[in-house]
Amino acid sequence: MTIFTPTPEPMLQVDAVIVVDPFSTGMCLAEQVMDRGYACIAVYSDTEEAMKDWMDTLSATFRRKFVGEVFNVGSDHSDEQLSKVLRAVVGFGHPIVGVIAGAEPGVPLTDRLSERLNLTTNGSAGSEGRRNKYIMGEKIRAAGMRAVLQCLAPTFADAKAYIENDLKPEPFRVIVKPVDSAGSDDVSLCTSLEDVQKAYDTVLGKVNHLGIQNQALLVQEYLEGTEYVIDTVSRDGEHKVVAVWEYDKRSANGAAFVYFGALLREAKGDVVVSIVDYVCKVLDVLSINHGPGHAEVKFVKGEPCLIEIGARCHGREGTDMPILDKCQGYNQVGATLDAYFDKAAFQALPKMPTSLRAHGIKTTLVSYEHGTLQAMPGLAEIEAMASYVDKKIRHTEGVVMAPTIDMFTTPGCVLMVHEDASVLQADYERIRELEVDGLYALVGKSPKATKKPAVKKAKKKASYSKAPATMEFTVPRRTAAQISVASS
Repeated sequence: MTIFTPTPEPMLQVDAVIVVDPFSTGMCLAEQVMDRGYACIAVYSDTEEAMKDWMDTLSATFRRKFVGEVFNVGSDHSDEQLSKVLRAVVGFGHPIVGVIAGAEPGVPLTDRLSERLNLTTNGSAGSEGRRNKYIMGEKIRAAGMRAVLQCLAPTFADAKAYIENDLKPEPFRVIVKPVDSAGSDDVSLCTSLEDVQKAYDTVLGKVNHLGIQNQALLVQEYLEGTEYVIDTVSRDGEHKVVAVWEYDKRSANGAAFVYFGALLREAKGDVVVSIVDYVCKVLDVLSINHGPGHAEVKFVKGEPCLIEIGARCHGREGTDMPILDKCQGYNQVGATLDAYFDKAAFQALPKMPTSLRAHGIKTTLVSYEHGTLQAMPGLAEIEAMASYVDKKIRHTEGVVMAPTIDMFTTPGCVLMVHEDASVLQADYERIRELEVDGLYALVGKSPKATKKPAVKKAKKKASYSKAPATMEFTVPRRTAAQISVASS
């Protein structure tokens, strides 16, 4: 275990909040903790070496804002190791009033620390069900709710037996994915046993983007339906929905589930309300009684079915926050702190956002080619769009780009808000065109680079309702030839 204490500055002994793994949106959470007058202690769920990729996302300037940092030993789950971490955080000299997970890997340690400190906690007894997708699904099924059909299969032989003897998909479409992952990392849609074998050969034993080795894979039924995200906050078992999103996911670059955008929705209508009710029951089953929740749900054959849920805020570096602030007047990070530390503010939050001030989209940028990025000339046009709010660009000049296949290979995202839904729709469609021709300037393209697809208009365009208070955005159902690129 490593402990870092910044050079102390003269200050009162203020209360402190621990943020476990303050990465991605966890950075925004830590910033707002400090903005509210608390000291912030960073606890990392593993060693600095093990978390190097995550740590590289934190600047030295940002880290100096913490009153202290503690690195856990992730492989040591003993009470003795937990006690070492506790002694370290208490040793910083601040009364600790809360422990909150900043990112997905930190959820179990958050449960254990908050429990041992006798603070607001979801408890360690249910931690595994909040992290392990297989256990999560089986808990939902045991509660009598619709859950995905699945098998935890350590080997291809196990997967094959389950598919042939139990699942028997017709037509053959199954999902193979890691038990602990995020952002569509190594999630495969398989249309044959050969595809399943390939997924096992590629993914089993690999260390995923959360730093976890894939020791077994999940084989699941393919869910046909629209995918929604329900972001929540809870206080003492009372749940509130702070955002409803509809995903625009499409096949591209040989991957089945590439993020193209997240479309902000109002929490109204039979479908969305039924999903909200379902997610609140999921929160109860998994004992997410306090703090944030980030649920992904598909509406399948007239009913909701959980894909997965995390006991943490919506990710992507807090890029949902500017959209929510403009469209709703509040966001999940602020609501999370209200749930922990401001009962009156939490009670003032609506049960769900049934109306919007404006329409919003978080547009995930997609690339289609290999090459070294020279510039992004199309950004100037995007920044001049009427709906443009902000951008988060990951790739800079000199970075070697590859075709986008998941959240970890996107060049970035564009945040868009406008009161006129038709303006927002037109800007969204224009970005899709620029991705194919005009957004990226690449040099040294690989001879094996994926060929750009021709831009074709869908027969049925995406559409919003014209009423300002109600947004209806329908993702174009394009053919594979229109939106996917065959690998050479």
